Formats: sequence, C-alpha cells, structure tokens
Amino acid sequence: MGIRITSPQSAINRFLYKTNIDRSESNPFRLNTLPFNSQSFSMSSKYSVVRVVLCAALSMTATFVRADNSVAPSYDRYKNWLVACDNELNCDAKGFTTDQRAQIEISRSASAEDMGRVEISAVSVGLFKFQDLRVDDQPLGLSSIGTVNSFGERGEGGGTITSFLVASESGVRALIARLRNGSTLTFGTSSSPAIPLEGMVAALLRMDERQGRVGGPTAYIRPGPLPVGPGYPRVSIPDVMAVVVPRSIKEPQARQIGEIVRTSQAKVLADSGCKPIQEPYVDDLNAEKVLVSFQCAQGVYRQSDETWENGWSLLFVASRNGNSSEQLILPLTKVLGFGPQWSDIKIYTNPQLAITNRRGYLAIRNYFRGKGDCGMDARWLWDGRQFHLSYLAYQDVCGGVKDGDWPILYRTHEHFPS
Repeated sequence: MGIRITSPQSAINRFLYKTNIDRSESNPFRLNTLPFNSQSFSMSSKYSVVRVVLCAALSMTATFVRADNSVAPSYDRYKNWLVACDNELNCDAKGFTTDQRAQIEISRSASAEDMGRVEISAVSVGLFKFQDLRVDDQPLGLSSIGTVNSFGERGEGGGTITSFLVASESGVRALIARLRNGSTLTFGTSSSPAIPLEGMVAALLRMDERQGRVGGPTAYIRPGPLPVGPGYPRVSIPDVMAVVVPRSIKEPQARQIGEIVRTSQAKVLADSGCKPIQEPYVDDLNAEKVLVSFQCAQGVYRQSDETWENGWSLLFVASRNGNSSEQLILPLTKVLGFGPQWSDIKIYTNPQLAITNRRGYLAIRNYFRGKGDCGMDARWLWDGRQFHLSYLAYQDVCGGVKDGDWPILYRTHEHFPS
C-alpha cells in the first residue's frame, strides 16, 4: 500500500469526470477523458517533461492546513472551447487554433463587480488593429469598446505575439454579443489564422453557472432580474505551510539506503517495467524518513531546435535505515476526477530532485507534447510529515499561442519559511 498524500476532499468529491484508458502499443500513456456534458477528447503524455523540486523538511508541529470554504474545481470541453474554474471560482474560457497561431481567452473572477476581460492573441500577423477583426468574413462592426492594449513578444518558434485586450464592462459585453453567433474570428487577411467560435456560448454559460450568475444582471449568456448578492457563493482557499531543514544524510548512508530499497521494492520496480539505469538519489524528508528516487529510463526528444530529456522514475519514502519503504503516490489525478485506475500518480517523468532556497515543496511540470501548449503543472508543500497539494494548472487539449499558459484549477495561500 502506497503513501497517500492529502488533498482537500471537496476537490475530489465534486469534480465531474469519467475516464477510460487506452494503453495502445504506439502510445502507452494515452488517456482518453470523457468530460461531463461535453464531447470526448484525448491527451497524450508520450513526450513529457516533468520537473520535480524537493526541499527536505522537519516539523514538530501539527499539519498547517486550515478548514477552508473552497469549492471543487471544474474543467469542461464544448466543441472547440474549454472552460476551467478553480477552487476559488476564478474561471477561464479559451478557444484557439491547434497550430499555435491564435486564441481568445475570456477570464473572470467570482466577484459580483468583475465583468471579466477578453484577450485576443495571434502569432506573426503583425500588430493588428481592432478594426481588422472579422467574424465569418464580415467586419466586427465595433468601433470603440474600452481598454485596448496591443503589444508584441516572442512566441513559440520565434513568432511575434500580438494581443488585443478588452477589459471594460461595455466592451466585454459588446464583444461577446458580436462573437456569440459567429463561426470563426479572423484577422483581416486570407492567410490569417481562424479561431473557431463554436462552443463559446456553452463554455460561457458553464462559467456563469459555476459563478452563480445565471438569471442575474451580470450573466454573460442568460442575464435576468435575479439579485446579484445571494447568487454568489462565498468561497475561500486554504493556507498551506512548508517547513524545511538542511540536508543531513551522507553519501555512504544514502547509497546503503538506496540498495536496501532497491531489493525490498524489487517487485514494484519489475511490475512497473523499471530497470534503474543509475544509482538512486536519496534526500531528507525529516528526522525519520528519506525520499528515494530510481531513474528507470532516459531518452531525448527533439522539437525543431529545442531538446528535452525524456525519462521516468519511481519514488519511494523510506526509513533512515531503509528497512521500511513505501511507493510515493500523489493523488493529482483524483483532484482532476480521473477514474479509479488512474486515481494516483505513481510514475514521474524526468524528475529532478534538489534542495533549493530552503523551500519545502515538490513540483511537477508535464508537457503533453514538446511545444508546451498543453500539459500539467502541480506543486505540493511539505510540512515535515506529509505533502499537501498547493497549486495545479492543467490543459489537456493542445493549442493556443503561449508555452505553458494553462488554466489554473487549484490554488492555495502558500507559506514558505523566511
């Protein structure tokens, strides 16, 4: 039985998902997810990059995670759009091209006063003007809709990203009203990317529903006369504290522990197809326990002019004499609501373990493909006794214009030692 790392129960109980696994020979890590009330989609982690940063910690006090009033995160797909809301009901809806050329992002907090913001971005189409935008090849027909912010930056593959930002209440309402009946948004030229709009209305309706706005004056899709105040859930997010101690384990002891764990966990290693390719890495957890990492495979994945190492490891928590050990299991996929056969993370792609800035945490960053336009980013804080989930961002479908720009599903107030 593995060590199970704590996570808020509400984030496990209410997230609406079903899953199935397709371990095809060509892609043994393919996960097909069937989101509630939306079309099916799939993600691949065949080419994944994960970074794991661990700082050893020692605590003589109880776990510092307050009882919170946060809600379950949600993640839904509607045709060409996705919408994600975190445990504080901050929501993001995104529609984009899958070739990383353009996207629309509509974000909004749960505050009654927040009308949200719309950002339209494209790569390598020049510094476009608002008047260049077209819906189904027809001019947008809006002259001035509030705050406009156009800028350029380097995007994936060296392209220039230009963005148009609308943040005023009147501007956001007018733009959504213009887009909601269209099929595509383009940038005024025949060669410009076309952002699909199908699914936008359903995604924004889901956002309204999660934030308690449906039928009220602030709803994007179905406004009405209902009062604003009572419809908004009052939510808060938990506090999580990390504590750390300097590395104390010495190399001879670390080597001995590694060999004992390799022997005692031989069946787990074999059943996982792990044949360690180098000596295990051993790091402190507290006065009684250490973390042992076995690197099982290593390779190289190249995308254009960039290179990633592509390996995977298994992690174990062991006593300081190595005589007792258990596989480290992180319930990341439980928070996402995946099925029971994938309810825990047991295999870590390309982990890196280090003590950094005396901060007690473990983090993974998993690219589902080399371009970095889909993936998973998570962090757990170590309190001296166990890990607590403190941050999670996730995007299963690949696309958009920015590397690593994934919706946040879970957040906390993180407290690190001074």
